[in-house]
Amino acid sequence: MIRSHTSHIRVTYADGASEIMSVYAVNEDISRELGRHTEKPIGKDLQVWLETKECLLDSSGGPAFVRRFADGTTVEKYYSDGKLHREGGPAFVRHDISGGTVEEYYSNGKRHRENGPAVVWRHADGTMEESYYRDDKKDREDGPAYILRTADGSVGEYYYRDGKLHREGGPAFVRHDISGGTVEEYYRNGKRHREDGPAVVWRHADGTMEESYYRDDKKHREDGPAYILRTADGSVGEYYYRDGKLDRKDGQAIIWRWPDGSTEKEMLSR
Repeated sequence: MIRSHTSHIRVTYADGASEIMSVYAVNEDISRELGRHTEKPIGKDLQVWLETKECLLDSSGGPAFVRRFADGTTVEKYYSDGKLHREGGPAFVRHDISGGTVEEYYSNGKRHRENGPAVVWRHADGTMEESYYRDDKKDREDGPAYILRTADGSVGEYYYRDGKLHREGGPAFVRHDISGGTVEEYYRNGKRHREDGPAVVWRHADGTMEESYYRDDKKHREDGPAYILRTADGSVGEYYYRDGKLDRKDGQAIIWRWPDGSTEKEMLSR
């Protein structure tokens, strides 16, 4: 039904232990047809009748859909001509009885927000998630498109372009743990990839360090080991990969070097 309605009809009914409220836009023809019913449908029957007439959910000064669960949790959705949409506020709002909230911004049925995160999820334990969307795809020009702040103080940042993990000139995923550890991962168009260094660098709080080299989402390195593990005690493990498989043309594919200078080598057949 096109947006040429003259009024709205509110429908309420119980669905198990939940209460449902929906608002539909109706035009004059639908209103007259409904008025001719000697026994007008109500509740769920009215909703079904309106939907068979192709009436659409449509907000009129408030949410077009509200569901109240038995435990006190509520969900509100704002619609325009049947699509999630709201000007100046979130089109989807959820309040959990635990204290958590979810807010999602939509424009014409797509997650989208120009001046802030399109999805904000505040967990009851203090964890917070923020996601930036443009035309229903994770995307942000000037910072991470997804940010996770956990209750313990750890922070994860994810950079997206057009819905894919991607960042020019830096890691597309960065995590800082409260323990002091960090993880950095480089992506290009959704694939782990880096031309001039390791695509994954994991610095553990105890001093252990891991480096992984990737090309087009496969462990690979031409001039050295593609995975290097440096443990806190000074041991070093080197793993050679080509196209995602353990492989070395001219020697051992796995080499361990111990702090005393000794080595342990393992030859893997190609």
